[in-house]
Amino acid sequence: MDSMRAEQLYKMPQCMSEYDDLEEVLLCSPIYMEIKQIINETQKHFAKENISQMKAVAQHKQLIQTLKENQVRPILLPANDRFPEQVFTRDIGFTIGHTLFVSSMAAPVRQGEEQYLKEWAQAKGWSAVTLTDGTIEGGDVLVDQNRVFVGTSKRTSPAAIYQLKKELPDHDIIPIHLPPHILHLD
Repeated sequence: MDSMRAEQLYKMPQCMSEYDDLEEVLLCSPIYMEIKQIINETQKHFAKENISQMKAVAQHKQLIQTLKENQVRPILLPANDRFPEQVFTRDIGFTIGHTLFVSSMAAPVRQGEEQYLKEWAQAKGWSAVTLTDGTIEGGDVLVDQNRVFVGTSKRTSPAAIYQLKKELPDHDIIPIHLPPHILHLD
């Protein structure tokens, strides 16, 4: 492998397993986080009081500090006021091996976040594969070396899982049916 390719791989995100040491993580400030459209049971429970953005931002800063104290490098995706749920960065994209996959969001309140992630990644010089068949969210994807477990849910469709299988022919993609009350596999 030439040094240019090695440098590029170093800069690209990578995930070989959900159980390896965490080295870097993509985060987004909850500065615009609010419940605009109830999309799960947790939000239904907190809909009346909504979210204290001030408290969420303080907790987020503490999370960043804790990550740094544990030698984990946080990478911050700029918050966008159009996306109140953008703080859930695991859903808008996921990495398998050295490939960044951009999700296709199911919930209307989340749609557009994935394009924002794609543009941000491209500006960093990262290549990304956009999954466009059906819908898929990163919270339904768990990586274990060459095995990838993918939950079929309200958020992730069989068509997207099939496209992921085509993109990763050397991986064993294992669909797991989730009951309707479960939001994501993770």
